[in-house]
Amino acid sequence: MKTVVSRASFVHINYFIYWYSIRSPLRIILFWIPTLFISYNLGVIKILLLYWFIPYLFIFPVILYWNIIVNHYHTETGTRTVINPISNWITHNNGYHYIHHLFPNIPWYKLPKVHQELYPEGAEVTNNFFDSFKQLQSKSHESA
Repeated sequence: MKTVVSRASFVHINYFIYWYSIRSPLRIILFWIPTLFISYNLGVIKILLLYWFIPYLFIFPVILYWNIIVNHYHTETGTRTVINPISNWITHNNGYHYIHHLFPNIPWYKLPKVHQELYPEGAEVTNNFFDSFKQLQSKSHESA
């Protein structure tokens, strides 16, 4: 488990650094300074750190790691679509991954509609993480 968490954290932290390096430093300052100031003055800075910052650094990378595996590993098309309302709500419809790869310019909130309209042939579709995991296992055994 340590290897999974550390690799996922490394990937996530690199992404975090890259994302914030391409964004305007002024926008970051204009968001975080007031947020931290208000949180501190309202006495909720610990809540902000405990329920946003710490999960963002330690839990989100694990979710991201498994999400990458589910979306890409052992697929014939290079990507898999996972139709699950809860995980798609959390990940901004990242489960509609095949459509995202075909049309990367479509905003996340339009992916379900585009998926319903197009439902491309050859798309590998599962309903949840466990279906995806079963598919991963069966394809692993086929290739062995």
